[in-house]
Amino acid sequence: MAEDKQQEKKINNQEVGPVKLSRSDYWRFLGAKLRDLVFTLWLMSLIVFLIFYIIPGDTVTMLLGTEATPEKRAALEAELNLDQPPLERYRHSLRGLWDSDDPSISLRFRQPVRDLIAPRLGLSLGLALYGFILIVLLSLPLSIISAWWENSWIDKLTSSLAQIFMAIPGFFLGILLILLFAFAFSSFQAGNYQPATADFWGHLQGLFLPALALALPKLAQAQQFFRAELVKAKSAPYVRTARSKGADSWRVLFCHMFRNSLRPFVTSLGLILAELITGSLVVEQVFVLPGMGRLLFTAIETRDLPLAQGLILTIAALVILLNALVDLLNALIDPRIIAEQRARSKKEAV
Repeated sequence: MAEDKQQEKKINNQEVGPVKLSRSDYWRFLGAKLRDLVFTLWLMSLIVFLIFYIIPGDTVTMLLGTEATPEKRAALEAELNLDQPPLERYRHSLRGLWDSDDPSISLRFRQPVRDLIAPRLGLSLGLALYGFILIVLLSLPLSIISAWWENSWIDKLTSSLAQIFMAIPGFFLGILLILLFAFAFSSFQAGNYQPATADFWGHLQGLFLPALALALPKLAQAQQFFRAELVKAKSAPYVRTARSKGADSWRVLFCHMFRNSLRPFVTSLGLILAELITGSLVVEQVFVLPGMGRLLFTAIETRDLPLAQGLILTIAALVILLNALVDLLNALIDPRIIAEQRARSKKEAV
C-alpha cells in the first residue's frame, strides 16, 4: 500500500511531457470511448423507459375519464401505441424522437415530442453556455491571482466569497438577483425574454441574470478547485527545477504550473457544464423562460409520459456526450492517458 502511494505521488509530481503514440493508439482510444458512449446511452434509455413503464396510473383513463367507451379507449391506445408489447413500445419511444413518419406524440399538446423539444433545447443550451462562458472568463484570472498571492488579502477575500456563493442554491440566488437588479436598480427585467432572431442584444440582456444566477455557485467551485491545483503545482519538483534554471515567474506560471493544472481543471469544467445544463431547468422556472425546464415541469404535472421521457432522454444524452468529449479533450491535453490505457490493454491481453 505504501509503495502504491509513493508511485502515485511520483506520477502526480511529474510534469506533462511528450509521449510517443502512433495513430492506431488514438483510433483505438477513440473506438473504446465510442463503444462506452453507445452502451451508456442505451442503458440510460432502457432505465428511463422502465421507470415510466412501471409508474402506476392509467394514461387512457386520465385523458378520457372513467366513463369512456371501450371503442374510444381502444382508439386512443392505438394512437398512443399503448396497445403494443413493452419491447415494441421501447423501440418506438426511441425511434419516435427522430422519425417523422411515426413520431412520439405528446399526450398534453398532441404534437410530436421532437417538435416540442427542438425550439426549447436551444434556449436551455444557450443559457448553460452563457453561464459557462462567465465561469471560464472569471474563474481563470481569479484562480491565478489567488494562487500566485497565496494567503494574501485578495486570496482570503475570494475564498470567503466563494464559500458564500457555494452555499446559496441557484434558484434562491436568482430571486435575490431579481430583487437587486430588476427592482432596486431597474437594470434588467425578469421575464422579459426576447428570441435571438428578434433582438440579439436584447436576448443576451434577458439571459444575463439567469446565467449569472446559474454561474455564480459553480464559478466559486471552479475558482477554488483551480486555485488548489495551482497551489499544489507551486511546490512540485518540476517547478523548483524550472526556477533553479533561471525561468522567470511568468514562464513558471503559464508554461509549467498552468499547463500541468489544466487537465483536472478541464475535467471539473466538464462536470460543471453538465450541472449547468441540468441546473438551468430550475433557474428557467424562476425567470419564466420558455425552455426545457418549463416544458418538463408541465409534462410531469400533466403526466405526459412520452414528452417527459423524451426530455429526460435528451438531457441525459447531452450529459453523457459532454462527459465523453471531456475525456477526449483530456487525452489531447495529456497523451499519457492513452499511453496508460494502451499499457493496461497489453497487460490484460497477457
